[in-house]
Amino acid sequence: MKTWIPVLALVTVACRSTDSSSSRADAAQQATPDVSTAVEVVPLKFAVADQLASELRSVIDGQKSRRSMRVVADARTNSIIVSGPREDIAQLLELVAKLDVKQP
Repeated sequence: MKTWIPVLALVTVACRSTDSSSSRADAAQQATPDVSTAVEVVPLKFAVADQLASELRSVIDGQKSRRSMRVVADARTNSIIVSGPREDIAQLLELVAKLDVKQP
């Protein structure tokens, strides 16, 4: 009786994988990263990462074309992590450079 349990488990897995060939293709497509997407870690010199990340999220939320972007603060290194389309990241990095300045 104990030898049948592993065999049944293998049969169940095999049945699921053959029945869902289209879902396997979907999963493979999702696992393949989009070439135009990037992740950047930006260390800050003067700005506080939590505050700047919050401000950047407000800017992104106001623009429909940039909804796929994410901004996360890393307080430990005072850096922000930005992910999204490369073109949008380039523009966001320009904004970061303008905001990460020494205050008088």
